[in-house]
Amino acid sequence: MARTERVVLTSVGLAQGLLFRWAYLGWPDGEFAQARLAAIVAFVAVTGLAIEFAWTGRDTGRLAAVATATGAVFAGITLWVWSQVPATSSPFHGDETRLITWWYAAPLALYALGPYLQIYQCTGRPRFAYGDLFVHGWCNVFIGALGLVFVAVFWSVILLWANLFALVGVEVFKAWLLTWSFAALSLPVLFGYGVARGREGASVTEAARTTALAVFRFLLPMLATIALAFLVTLPFTGLEGLWATRHAASILLWLVASTILFVNAAVEDGRGAPPYVPLVRHVIGAMMLALPVFAGLA
Repeated sequence: MARTERVVLTSVGLAQGLLFRWAYLGWPDGEFAQARLAAIVAFVAVTGLAIEFAWTGRDTGRLAAVATATGAVFAGITLWVWSQVPATSSPFHGDETRLITWWYAAPLALYALGPYLQIYQCTGRPRFAYGDLFVHGWCNVFIGALGLVFVAVFWSVILLWANLFALVGVEVFKAWLLTWSFAALSLPVLFGYGVARGREGASVTEAARTTALAVFRFLLPMLATIALAFLVTLPFTGLEGLWATRHAASILLWLVASTILFVNAAVEDGRGAPPYVPLVRHVIGAMMLALPVFAGLA
């Protein structure tokens, strides 16, 4: 099964890489043509990622249907978002902020959706136990991180290869390897292989997850205390200082997101006993109740 999984997921990465390279080399000039090609790229990227993370070696028909439907949704949104970018001749040309927003939002949305796809692929039923969602959600982080490690190590070797030969005047490798077209082709292949190895090394993933949860669990009381102290200070300092920074909203929202992450790490799947003494639990509970205040200020 391990070898089959490596072959399948690496092949998925190769298919993605071939499409990405073709899109890079043949990127059109027209706005609508760009939107269509971007939608195709999004479809292939999302479908491939869904296959890589939800692959079980069985029920391939269900996996294909789930991955294709997910890719189609993201492709449709990409087409719509890209088509909203003003044309080159319009007064608002250059307003690509909405594209940047979608490139950030799409991976987050796919990450949030991923555990549901994985559970449905395994069971074939739309029943999602929180414990299973918790395990998949955290394991996906470290499996994806291992895929990125393979990509980073591979690219460091490529850089060494190209620059080493450039020292003696052989520039052909630098001209061939250090290009966006080669990166578009090779990096998805390495990522797919890294995901396959991450899925195989369940013990490594479990150890990394356990370590990360322990760190978050240890720091949660400190985070809650700092946040509540800040909130108590606001009536005495006023809000003018927040408005004057021009970036307070991002910091406050980062605090909200960090609190949710840390609480999730502390509670885990909810089956164990609370990890803190009653006083600390009350402090954390007060912080959770205060989250809407921070969001409202943001």
